[in-house]
Amino acid sequence: MLLIKNSLHKTSITIENIKVDGLPLPRQRSSEHNGELTIENLRQSDHGVYECVVENSVATIVARTALLIEMTTPHAPRNITVTNSETFAVTIEWMPGYSGCTDCQQTYKIRYVPGHWCS
Repeated sequence: MLLIKNSLHKTSITIENIKVDGLPLPRQRSSEHNGELTIENLRQSDHGVYECVVENSVATIVARTALLIEMTTPHAPRNITVTNSETFAVTIEWMPGYSGCTDCQQTYKIRYVPGHWCS
């Protein structure tokens, strides 16, 4: 279970907890009460960065925390982009996925299959 406490809760402010990657919070496993976000039965998909946004008429305060789900299967890379293309070469860049644990190293294999290249 994940519990994120926000200590600035008062009646004149709004508090919103969000997952930074844009995916929705798992509504059936999460709850918010007095600015505290609780996620139960954690899963690999819960891994990521979460924000608590506290706002009133004077200021907006954002606090971030990273949730690491240890000993899971590695996550796939994100934002895969072809940055350069030549006759016999291509340059590919990506954001690596979470490796599954802090001591694990993730490696990638890139295969070319004739007839499956998209331009």
